Amino acid sequence: MALDSVARFTFDLEGNLLDQDDFAAEVVCGRPVVAPDGEFIGEWFGDPGARNILTLRRADGSEQARLESYDLSEFIPAIKPGDDYFLSMNHMRSYRYGYLPNGAPVWASTDAFHINTLRGEEVIELITGDYTPVPVPDDQVEQMRSRSESLPAPLFMYVPDTWRLIHRLFIGSDGDIWVYLQSLERTGILRYSSRGREKAFYSLETAFDPGDEDVSIREYEERLWFLVPGRDEVQFYTVTIPG
Repeated sequence: MALDSVARFTFDLEGNLLDQDDFAAEVVCGRPVVAPDGEFIGEWFGDPGARNILTLRRADGSEQARLESYDLSEFIPAIKPGDDYFLSMNHMRSYRYGYLPNGAPVWASTDAFHINTLRGEEVIELITGDYTPVPVPDDQVEQMRSRSESLPAPLFMYVPDTWRLIHRLFIGSDGDIWVYLQSLERTGILRYSSRGREKAFYSLETAFDPGDEDVSIREYEERLWFLVPGRDEVQFYTVTIPG
């Protein structure tokens, strides 16, 4: 099975498309993550109430639990329910999420260091931290404001005051939770047990742009690979996973 922003696709083992189930027309699902049983987490934009909603869904696409939601007008007062709009998702609050080996979903808002999980029907705060976001440089704020002013109605662009705290959340095959954090206090990779105990911190010596959202994490041969795009080339950082 595969998920796109607008539909769920089923393939055979040779890669031939067997079936396609379109999502409702009023929603677009961002960056879905699928569990082996077909359950999936997705971030849903374009709701008629001008909301951004993170939901846990069954394999047929029906909503199973609402994990997080907020009004887009919290960030952009000009947005009204039912309006068409455009958001710069590079800077808007969004979520990072995945599954523990026991099937429990884990998620975090990018603008605050709170990592949650679901136990039964109860939301549990698994990990929390008190970190200061990195301010957006004044010249970039002005550049984004200028771009916003040039957009015709009803298009808007959010101009943030700070960069995101959590860039990536990754769950290893052993169930450990890895977080790529960037703050004024410290920047690097935090490693937690599946129960939320901090196990290690790995710092990165890099001039990584905190506004860049293209950092990715891969697990391969008992190592984690962090791919950090630069102006001219992609930088690789690796962390060994102890046995």
